[in-house]
Amino acid sequence: MNIGTILLDWSVKQPLWQQDAIRRIWTKRKIDETDVSEVLNILKQEYGLETKIQTRLFPLTKEHIGSATVHESKIVLKELRELKNVNALPTDTSLKFGETGVTVIYGDNASGKSGYSRVLKKACRARGTQEKIHPNIFSKVRSASPAEATFIIDLDDQKDISLQWKDDQGSSPEELANIAVFDSKAARVFIDNKNAAHYQPYGIDVFTTLAELCVKLQGLLKNEIENLPLPDSIVTELVGEDKIIKKIDASSDVNNLRSKAEWSESDNLSLIKAKKAVAELVANDPKKKAQELRRAQNRIDSIRASLTNFKKKIQGKEETNFRTLCTKAHDAERALLALSKESFDSEPLTGAGSEVWKRLFFAAKEFSEKYTYPEKKFPVVDEDSRCPLCHQVLDEKAKERMLRFNKHISEHISRFAAETKQELQKAISELNASTHGISNEQVNEVADYSPELAEQLRKSITELENRKKEILSAIETD
Repeated sequence: MNIGTILLDWSVKQPLWQQDAIRRIWTKRKIDETDVSEVLNILKQEYGLETKIQTRLFPLTKEHIGSATVHESKIVLKELRELKNVNALPTDTSLKFGETGVTVIYGDNASGKSGYSRVLKKACRARGTQEKIHPNIFSKVRSASPAEATFIIDLDDQKDISLQWKDDQGSSPEELANIAVFDSKAARVFIDNKNAAHYQPYGIDVFTTLAELCVKLQGLLKNEIENLPLPDSIVTELVGEDKIIKKIDASSDVNNLRSKAEWSESDNLSLIKAKKAVAELVANDPKKKAQELRRAQNRIDSIRASLTNFKKKIQGKEETNFRTLCTKAHDAERALLALSKESFDSEPLTGAGSEVWKRLFFAAKEFSEKYTYPEKKFPVVDEDSRCPLCHQVLDEKAKERMLRFNKHISEHISRFAAETKQELQKAISELNASTHGISNEQVNEVADYSPELAEQLRKSITELENRKKEILSAIETD
């Protein structure tokens, strides 16, 4: 037994107004204010209460159950043909489906794809808002007949079974309910209005929505009851043991009655006092107070977490890591300078191996690889090859120098120096971007509970900010 059948069996045991509500929820998934109003009318009618408008009742029936395996048979949809009164689709056209795999249907806008889709959704009872199927509005003779179509299916061992469908309530063949039709509109059945996708067994959402509807109807009925005028009998009972209203007759003293009906200053003070007492009870409601305290606790926990994370960035392990990175970068730079001095002392120009020289060398390398010799590996020292900077033909000494320079740049220590420098710069960038993220409003909220704690918080933030500046300054000045 599938969920649709289970729901149907359960719904027939519920009050009539709930049966109608279940039908609306199952077919539309999301009920609107009109549905709420109509279900409320049906509820009142069922219990003999007056309503301004009489609303017809439509319980959930077998015809509404679809897309949920109505029976255990294997059904294959093979063709949709002989469409009548479906948009501008000709009656002699058909849409064939592959018996295995995926069938891709494509075409220009207004070529008829949506027309076939509407028929499929309506006939197979897809959940969600159903779109109305209109006849051809461009036809000279407008048809008032409903849309029609023929479905060709395989059912178990029976081949090419023809099923007739008309766009009339209750006329869809039961076999078609075993075919699930899903598009962007049907997707809204399974995704709530916050776009947060979550799993629920198919059809279970009916119970959740029905429960929410019951709560809403309870509120509407309670509001109506509270605004009903009080009958005279209740007014008489509220007067008390004196029953002054019952004693009024032709001989009653009018002035005495007026004096008893006057609203005195004492009455006004009593009313103000009573309203104040009610307001205090509402404001000091334990549940409400508990909720406020829990929310405050969560905010203060968030402040603590922000301060702890910021502190970790500039103290203890992180600070030690900065020291290590700085030392490693400085050692690599000194080693590179020593190697450069040793390698380039004999060169005709001073400054070879320096940072400025490296930038020049890398620019020459990029120029050679992009423009001069894009097909060859740098440095190019073939016969008649030229320098990418001065464009002179390289002699043997120049070729040997280019190869030596390239080898130096490619040496391990050079790469190591570049990597350690990059690693240090990354750590500096992360430290620069780090922040406590605590606003003045959050500190003031802490002050509402404890001014001393708020002052400690401000002091800690200032100390940590100063410590961050000191670390950055120490790195910059070695």
